[in-house]
Amino acid sequence: MTTPNLTRRHAVRAAARTWWTGCEAMDRMSVEAAARACHVAGGPSLAELVAAITTDRAHRAMPARRAA
Repeated sequence: MTTPNLTRRHAVRAAARTWWTGCEAMDRMSVEAAARACHVAGGPSLAELVAAITTDRAHRAMPARRAA
């Protein structure tokens, strides 16, 4: 690989690592705290965010439950 490709590869890996770290941090928060962290004026209401986060966590937990 050439140097620009190595630099790009490292940048992509760093971005992915940051994204996963953020996802893991959000998963450690309560649903309500995660909704407050995501809430912005003019966006979805806190209740809508709580519902979306709850649904997302339930869907991601299903494969683990099936495997158990």
